[in-house]
Amino acid sequence: MSEKFNIPPSAIPLLKSASRQELEALIYISVKSDYTVAAAAEELGMTEPEFAGAIAFWRGASLAMPAGEKKKTARTERDEHYDAETVSKAIEDNTEFREMCGALSRQFGKVFNRYDYDSLLYLYDFCGASAEYLCTVAAHCISCGKRSLRYFVRTAEGLYTDGVDSYSKLERYLARKERAADRVFELKRMCGFGDRDFTAAEGRYVSDWFEEKNLSIDLVRAAYDRTVAAIGEPKLQYMNKILCDWHSKGWLTPADVDSDKKINDGKKKHGSFDEDEFFAAAVSRTENRRRQK
Repeated sequence: MSEKFNIPPSAIPLLKSASRQELEALIYISVKSDYTVAAAAEELGMTEPEFAGAIAFWRGASLAMPAGEKKKTARTERDEHYDAETVSKAIEDNTEFREMCGALSRQFGKVFNRYDYDSLLYLYDFCGASAEYLCTVAAHCISCGKRSLRYFVRTAEGLYTDGVDSYSKLERYLARKERAADRVFELKRMCGFGDRDFTAAEGRYVSDWFEEKNLSIDLVRAAYDRTVAAIGEPKLQYMNKILCDWHSKGWLTPADVDSDKKINDGKKKHGSFDEDEFFAAAVSRTENRRRQK
């Protein structure tokens, strides 16, 4: 028995610029109207941040929303279009908006049409995003290889919907993303992975280390050294067990690991000596008793 589900027609123009994960997320939420991020991520083989990011893509186009939440806006239905006169007046009278549009036009390398200006005015006027905020989001999208204005609009609106609604929050969000990306690059170089994509499980480990736990690359390198020494290869599953153990103990740097190791080594050495001495004494006493008999 086949199941039939419907994807909104407004999604069709967006399919070309959507990533595989974004397409998988769209299909998933089209089938399941009631879901949790954790359950959906597990079923799709994604990390929770990956699924949330994919949903943010469609939420920016008003095709998705958090499970159980009512829709607040309907941009894809074009209920909030600005008429041509309003758009023209904004460009003519608002210097900041006009200059922002010019800067974005140069960033994306395209001449905007009336509908492009309408989308930008929506972000600037209706959402309240500043020119600095929008230009920074645009630069981030372009640096990720996403040069579509439509993608930029969805991303900016998705970030606003998810609470990244000020420039200071955006700076922290992008800094976290950039820091995690740098650490992922270092990890791949360290492990000799080259351009190989992570498996779904590996992606979950890496996202947890660098985005959730904010582990330093130095600590991950220490786990790498421990892993290779133990099993002879850089296996992320093995590294993850080590890192989770260290994190649960509050160890944040290789120095923390080394310090505790020295303490434990000292305890083991002392304990081993005591145990051997006690065993030797017990054997001696037993032998003496036998002789006395």
